[in-house]
Amino acid sequence: MIENEFHFNTLVDNIQPNDKKERIINDLRVQIRGQKAYGDWKIWEVAKIYNDAFTSVGTIHKFEINSLPEPSPSLDSDELESFINQLKKKYYAFQAISSNEATSREFISTFLTYAVNHVRKYNDKTTWLAVEVELDGNRGYGILDFVVFIKLFYALLTEVKMTEMEKGIAKNLVQVHSAVDNFVSSLSLTEANR
Repeated sequence: MIENEFHFNTLVDNIQPNDKKERIINDLRVQIRGQKAYGDWKIWEVAKIYNDAFTSVGTIHKFEINSLPEPSPSLDSDELESFINQLKKKYYAFQAISSNEATSREFISTFLTYAVNHVRKYNDKTTWLAVEVELDGNRGYGILDFVVFIKLFYALLTEVKMTEMEKGIAKNLVQVHSAVDNFVSSLSLTEANR
């Protein structure tokens, strides 16, 4: 554990130089105190950053999809048929929906692509989809599987997890916290620049 410059210099001094007089450090990881990789969070730790709003995955407020307004406008029959055909083609090609995360991403990508295209066409042309996006917040850091941006702001974060669902939920909740931190920070910078 290196906690200051002295510890780092001691580590470097103890590494034998190679024939080019270089000292090579293997497997060095930098961690900011209080911050860790998204995948390392446990659900009880995440609850603390959400002011103990839940005690387990089972006590998290359930998302009710029926509470959302209908898409405006809703998918027309051609778009819906195209979407279904794309899913059928994926299923035919892969022969199954498996627990393999890479295969799952293929199906998730189809859903998100159609959703983003619909929003771009009818609601907000600044909406766009990205994959493998780095996010660094005050509590966590790492790569997000899928992100939907509106303008330059995170509108949707998706974590692909076919197993260890509780770990995936914990990871996604810390990612959301980081996205909100970044949004609040950008607002503060905007206000400071006025």
